[in-house]
Amino acid sequence: MERQLAIHSAAKRESLCPHKIFFLEKTRVGRAVIQILVDMPHPPRQKLRLVVAVPFLALIVLIDLPTTMALATMNTKATSTAQGKWSDIAIQTAQGLTITERERLYEEGVMDIDWPVQIKAQSVDSTLTQATNTKIIHFQRHGQGFHNVICETWRELTGNPVNLVSTDPKENPMLREYVLDSPLTEVGRQQCLACRDEASRLQPEIVVVSPLVRAIQSAELSWSTHRSTVPWVAHEGCREELGLLVCNKRRSISEIQTVYPDIDFSLCAQDDTDTLFMEDQREPPRANTQRVYDFLLYLRALPQTEIAVVGHSAWLFNMCNAVMEIDEEHLKSWFLTSEIRSLQVTFVDKEEEKV
Repeated sequence: MERQLAIHSAAKRESLCPHKIFFLEKTRVGRAVIQILVDMPHPPRQKLRLVVAVPFLALIVLIDLPTTMALATMNTKATSTAQGKWSDIAIQTAQGLTITERERLYEEGVMDIDWPVQIKAQSVDSTLTQATNTKIIHFQRHGQGFHNVICETWRELTGNPVNLVSTDPKENPMLREYVLDSPLTEVGRQQCLACRDEASRLQPEIVVVSPLVRAIQSAELSWSTHRSTVPWVAHEGCREELGLLVCNKRRSISEIQTVYPDIDFSLCAQDDTDTLFMEDQREPPRANTQRVYDFLLYLRALPQTEIAVVGHSAWLFNMCNAVMEIDEEHLKSWFLTSEIRSLQVTFVDKEEEKV
């Protein structure tokens, strides 16, 4: 009864009709939207009228994981909206994150670590002869996920970003179970489909994906040309930051493997619960940076010389700024959703360099 009163109070406040509330209650995502309304502070009603219609209706059309995964295999064409790929707001947000997150990495003391293996990266230069210690690696961030829309909607409605360090679900919706291992939105699917032509012109000999669902879906959509011709491997090392934020908590491998039986999950922890995920804290930047470094050494050890990796924004930013040595500023900026960057990566053992 208390919940119903809260729901209808929020609905009245935001001028949502009873039949819309009825429809929202019938879907998993709709119930998530209702919870956001109940938890949210009271922003000006005129502002709500401007922003509620589009993002909330976009959330409603999301569906549960098995069907979403199945739809990701469909051979559909990208819409004209996705062809533009990114809005001005998305680009501005990425520019802001580039500044603030780099400052955070400096404050955490992870920008000047002296790694045993120096990892240098630059734009791919076809005029250079590829050395034995160099690989071509195509890094892609996943497309727009359900959790991304929640954060964007929160920011539009309140005027403030989600407080991702808060342990209070009313301040941080990324703690709620409805964002568990968030899948792609339809916008995210179209973003990844729009990358298909670009990916088809590349020649990876292996595709390595984060085992989080949104990364697998993104890989399946963007890199479909290479689906049956090269190995596909899931690796915990390129997951997003571990801990606290439920959107980054992995589903059980048995559940994911049922939908994607052709992906090799042998390098992932074979557990029904995500034992790597820390419920009460985010992964410390030093630990995350070490995980990025170890993963890059894994790529170095692979026999393949051209590789595709599909992962996540914070992980990729950490890689480009705290682990790799990169001179080109545009390669170090925050990745946009579905963006692919091709890097020529060189590994130098510092002990050998001294000889």
